[in-house]
Amino acid sequence: MKKKSIISLTLNLLIVAMVIVAYIMGKYNLKFIEDNAENIGNRLLIYFTVQSNLFAAAVAIVMAVAQILYLKGKIAKLPKWLYVVKFVSVIGVMITMLTVVVYLAPLYGFDKMFLNSNLFFHLLAPLTTFISFVFFERSDRINFADIFFGMIHFVVYGVVYMIVAFSHEENGVIPFEYNWYGLAAADVTITVFTSLIMTVFAFSVCLLTWLSNRQKTVKVRQ
Repeated sequence: MKKKSIISLTLNLLIVAMVIVAYIMGKYNLKFIEDNAENIGNRLLIYFTVQSNLFAAAVAIVMAVAQILYLKGKIAKLPKWLYVVKFVSVIGVMITMLTVVVYLAPLYGFDKMFLNSNLFFHLLAPLTTFISFVFFERSDRINFADIFFGMIHFVVYGVVYMIVAFSHEENGVIPFEYNWYGLAAADVTITVFTSLIMTVFAFSVCLLTWLSNRQKTVKVRQ
C-alpha cells in the first residue's frame, strides 16, 4: 500500500511539473522545436485543454500532500472526496487527449498537436494523470452516481462555447476566433448532432474510467 502511495506521490508531482512547463511554454511561446503554430499566449485559458490540465495539476498538488500525510501516518486513509475530485480531473484531461487523437490531430495534423507545449497538454500530462489514478489510486469508494461529477466541466464549457460561437455568427459564418475547435456550425441540426455525439463520448469516458479505477473486493470463503 505504501509503495503505491510513493508512486502516486511521484506521479502527481510529475503532473504538476509538466503542466507548469507546458503553461509557461504556451504563455510565452517557448518551443523545443520550431513550428508554424500561432502564438496564443493571451488566449491560452479559453481552451478546454489548458483548463483541464491546470485543474489536474491543482488536484495533483492536493493528492501529493494527502499522500505525504498518509505516508507520515498523519491520516489513516485518503478521504473519499479527494478520489472523486481526482476522478473529475482525470475525465477532463482524458477528454482532451482522446479528442485530440480522434478529431483535432487528423484535422490539423499530428505534428502540430503533439509538439512543444502540446506534447505535455495533449499527451504526457493526461496519460500520467490517468495512470496514477487507475493503477496507484484505486478505490471502491467512488459510486456510480459520482461519475456524473465528471461531466460538469465538459457540459458547462460546451454551453459557454456554443453561446460565444453563435453570438458572433454573421451571415451564416462563425469566425474561427469564436469557434476555435470548429464544433459550432451555422446549421443548428449539425450542431445539435455534434453536441449529442460529444456528450455520449464524454459519458463513455467517465464510465470506462470509473470501471478501470474500481478496486475489486476479494471475498474470502469461510
